[in-house]
Amino acid sequence: MPKKIHIMAVCITVLSLFISVCGCGSAQSYSETETAVSYSGASSETSPYYDEYSAGDVPQIYISTKDNVGSSLEKADGHIEADIVIVDTDSSTLQAADSMIKVRGNSTAEGSKKPYNIKFNEELEVLDLGCAKTWCLLACCFDPTLMRNFLVTDLAYNMGLQYTPDQKVVEVYLDGTFLGCYNIIEKVEAGSDRININTENGDFLIEYEAEKEEEGTSYINTEHNLRFGVREPEEPTAAQLASITAVLENLDSALTAHDYHRVLEVIDEESFAKYYVLNEFAKSVDIAYSSVFFYYKDGILYAGPVWDYDQSLGNAWDEQYPDYYNSEDGLNSYEGKRASWNLVYNYLLQFDEFRQAVRFWYSEYHELFESLTSDGGFIDSFVNEYASVIERNFGEAGWQVDAQYSYLMRIPDATYEENVDYLKYWVNGRLTWMDEYLEYKK
Repeated sequence: MPKKIHIMAVCITVLSLFISVCGCGSAQSYSETETAVSYSGASSETSPYYDEYSAGDVPQIYISTKDNVGSSLEKADGHIEADIVIVDTDSSTLQAADSMIKVRGNSTAEGSKKPYNIKFNEELEVLDLGCAKTWCLLACCFDPTLMRNFLVTDLAYNMGLQYTPDQKVVEVYLDGTFLGCYNIIEKVEAGSDRININTENGDFLIEYEAEKEEEGTSYINTEHNLRFGVREPEEPTAAQLASITAVLENLDSALTAHDYHRVLEVIDEESFAKYYVLNEFAKSVDIAYSSVFFYYKDGILYAGPVWDYDQSLGNAWDEQYPDYYNSEDGLNSYEGKRASWNLVYNYLLQFDEFRQAVRFWYSEYHELFESLTSDGGFIDSFVNEYASVIERNFGEAGWQVDAQYSYLMRIPDATYEENVDYLKYWVNGRLTWMDEYLEYKK
């Protein structure tokens, strides 16, 4: 379990951020001041005090909830009041009183190490990641390498998938308890620094949802069972729902009529092909069910942004997902199709033209995939750059690298190094299978 800490009071030099009433839309002024940084807590009687907000080798996020209830927070509690302080590695400090925090996620919300959404009362620039009110803190509780989400999101960015969420590795403190390593990442939502769509002009954001039902979400089920949840606009009018439905029924009709010319009048082939390549490579469990986003902008439907890859790259329990382990010997999961289980892609892959586009983009980014496991490649770089963060997560914060925190995740190996070795082994095996599947030739 996470370790409770108390930080000694000292007087430090910080870069104090003064934000105008208009938030990110207005000029921001910075001045260097020498001050004793103290908690501006919502409840001085019950909240733990951070006498110092210290910088670290990654950004540090300090969260203090009203009435010191962070340790018992569950998703059903919704948003609660909190003060939030974010200290970058250069000691520049953003202080946001009267903010909100809630537990986020679906299966991950049930984990011991909770993921959170933090919400400011105005749009704020955070760690050079952009300007917005809401930010996601991913706990990576179900991934013993702590890197799968980061890795796949980084791949998406390097493949040129538009609106890939910006992210950073951070450390989080909640009501005086050190929680360890998190990813702070942009929420998938409309916004000038997020997905730049105009919902008043007919643009929208949808999520493929095979089964899930959430209160307050509008769902569209087309004639041939392409089912989506509408994410933007958040509260669509009847006219907006009718317009979105018309676009999706048009896609459904073109796909089921096997008319690729009509399909291309609806979708952006490049983004759909790249998104398929990435997700087939990553073999995400969720691709068939949820966390699959599409956005409609200026009359065309695009695939993305990417989201949620805790359960990818071989991280699935064979007893929960026996069909994931579909190699001939039943012991490995790096073989076999997965992304084609998504009904949209099941239809698209019936077109020779789309399969040709997939092969083209796989070939274009083959070296990028190969570099993941090479000496000094992404995996090695992540381990080296964040070695101290990883050590603190499985040391000071008290999380166990060999613990199966969910029945959904693969049973971890005994050490961090062994889990990383398995990830490399899986990636190499997956590339061998992908090469054969997509008829790759150097």
